Amino acid sequence: AALNDSGPPHDVGRPRLWVDRSFTISGAGTVVTGTLVDGTLQVGDKVELLPGPLTARIRTLQSHEAEVSQAAAGSRVAANLSGLERTDVARGALMTKPGIAATSHRFLATLRPVRGVKEVADRGAYQLHAGSGAWPVRVRSINSATTLLTAEDPIPLVSGDRYVLRETGRRAVVGGGRILDSQPPQAKAPTLGAAATELNKALELGPDAVATTLLELRGVAERARLRIDSGGGDPHNAIDGGVQVMATSRAASLLAQALRTTADFHAANPLRPGLPKATLASALGVEAQLLEAMLADAPELVDDGATVRTADHRSSWSDADEADWAEAVEELRAAGLAAPRATHLGLREELLHAAVREGRLVRIESDLVYLPETIEQLNIRLRELPHEFTVAEFRDAMEISRRQAVPLLEWLDANAVTSRRGDVRVLRQSPSQ
Repeated sequence: AALNDSGPPHDVGRPRLWVDRSFTISGAGTVVTGTLVDGTLQVGDKVELLPGPLTARIRTLQSHEAEVSQAAAGSRVAANLSGLERTDVARGALMTKPGIAATSHRFLATLRPVRGVKEVADRGAYQLHAGSGAWPVRVRSINSATTLLTAEDPIPLVSGDRYVLRETGRRAVVGGGRILDSQPPQAKAPTLGAAATELNKALELGPDAVATTLLELRGVAERARLRIDSGGGDPHNAIDGGVQVMATSRAASLLAQALRTTADFHAANPLRPGLPKATLASALGVEAQLLEAMLADAPELVDDGATVRTADHRSSWSDADEADWAEAVEELRAAGLAAPRATHLGLREELLHAAVREGRLVRIESDLVYLPETIEQLNIRLRELPHEFTVAEFRDAMEISRRQAVPLLEWLDANAVTSRRGDVRVLRQSPSQ
């Protein structure tokens, strides 16, 4: 028989049914049976079966041999499922709604030997029994009351779930306990023991306390998984990054790492305005939205949208950069509007980008740039043109080639200086810089 929680049934909005039988009814399809706990199920509900996961929809429900539209917590239920074959579902599967449960291979748990068993040895062969399922597990003792359970197969258990441990060789129950953490960190026994103590306390206070404690242990977690592992809790005093949340105790060390990473980037790339935000988020192991939430309270770092910089960072040009720039300025002044290709100016790409960002150059298109003073000269010369003019007339008046004329006119259109009407341009206003 399935192992059920003791005490009166209660509805916490997280329905779970451990499958003890599955069979097929001719003309109806797959039916699974079990005892429903922790919530209600209704006809039409989309459900998930773990491990798998498999998804299905409840076609009909029966409880105590009567057809019902809704089954309550604590009742025996037979659910007719659409979208599944009988062979898809085995005894021990967990049926629930999506987002309520998940599987794991490692569990931090309490363990209390039964009467007559002095201790549960690490070297034994064991089976973990929970709900209607049984799985082979290995045991690693953390302290006299805590163990680390490891399974080859995924098991759908979360914090607070109770289990029984049976020794395979003797076929005897040797102990039992409850799950504390279904994603425990890779840590030494003292650390895990301390975590177990805190989680035991939190379990007595409810899901929110469990979620808060789990987040303190993990530092950063996905909100959806944290809700699953805590039995539906939301952590207190967390930094909210949407998909991810962070414990405030973790923020200081992560911000220090962000500051070091950003400063190192500035040292290696003095001309760049900042470190790409996606790169920094990846280096920290967090989502960009959580990084943004962290930066909101970090005066040492500035979020510029696509990039992040230290508050005191300013782009710096080396003497060699300034020398290259001086030569490029001479060449651009001599050429006027008949500027050479940007790639022929002798400026490395990063220096060229920096000059555009700092307003030393105006980029017309990827391979055409001008000095701001040349754009001012263009403004003056435009006034000498008729109200309407063609590309050829513009090209000849400015004494440039079509390579410069076409992108210049498109830039003037984009800046509302001119507008295109068929094959002619109409002058609207002086060009913006």
